[in-house]
Amino acid sequence: MGSMQNVCKPPFRLVEHAVRAAFEVESRPVCDTNRFFADLRGGTVRLVGDEPLSPWDRVGQAGMIMAIMQRHLSPDQQALLIVRWAYSTLPDSMRLKKKCMWRTMNLIRPELQHVPMPYLVDVLRGWARLPRKKDLWWADKLDVDLRQIKRWRNGWRRKNDRTWGVLSLLNTLEQDAYSTILEPLTEAGLVGE
Repeated sequence: MGSMQNVCKPPFRLVEHAVRAAFEVESRPVCDTNRFFADLRGGTVRLVGDEPLSPWDRVGQAGMIMAIMQRHLSPDQQALLIVRWAYSTLPDSMRLKKKCMWRTMNLIRPELQHVPMPYLVDVLRGWARLPRKKDLWWADKLDVDLRQIKRWRNGWRRKNDRTWGVLSLLNTLEQDAYSTILEPLTEAGLVGE
């Protein structure tokens, strides 16, 4: 008889899902009494043969993801992901998020000299899942056409020339960070098909 090998399926298919889940776990208390009582009643949905993670398992998993991020990402990439996914529910986490927003602003500003600074800050706030003003309000405030506001936000291409927009640059930098940690997360068995 051959040896039995226990092959675990990775919990996440995409790096983005792993990072988002790690920040989500970090923002919540470990024990949620509502989930505890739902588990006692058998109210959670489980797949056949799938063992659910305990709250402490989730914390350990999130810790592994955070450790890989700290080990393999540059401080600018870490700040970018904190801006994108950290929850601002506690005063300390909001302070960290604001500090990282300034770092991200300094990172993207050289590429976005054509975008007015107040609008740049507002779009970054929206990307960080914080409240922001509507583009129509900015068009009135800055006295420009709404198409120009959309170009500043999304960027544009002309033949072989590309002009970055705030969101296109932020999304590109975010994808670069995910590419950097894809291999370590895959080796750790946290991401895969």
